[in-house]
Amino acid sequence: MSNNTIPVTVSVSTAGNGGPRVTCNPDPVTIFGRPATVLWTLDAASTGWKFKEGDKAITIQGPNAAREFYDYTTSTDGRTLTVADADDNSAQYNYTLHLKNASGAEVDFDPSIRNSGQ
Repeated sequence: MSNNTIPVTVSVSTAGNGGPRVTCNPDPVTIFGRPATVLWTLDAASTGWKFKEGDKAITIQGPNAAREFYDYTTSTDGRTLTVADADDNSAQYNYTLHLKNASGAEVDFDPSIRNSGQ
């Protein structure tokens, strides 16, 4: 993990329709300084939810995303996800977090990453 770690808190709650509602704080994630590690952590209230494994936990889209983002790691308990970000360019990336719970329910959430290229 780089010294430049960007923490993001992920919360899963119940939406008005009874389904899962996901939020991230901050959103968007703004990266200054390279390289960076983005550390997503499920909060304590998100009981029963976890990230899918490794690169299945997140999909990132944007300019040169396959080169820009690497080293996808999910913790053993599934509560944290880390992704290295080269931050080589100034661009906005869309990403989708992929979560699941013990009963097999899955939910996807689409916040964004803003790279400064610095």
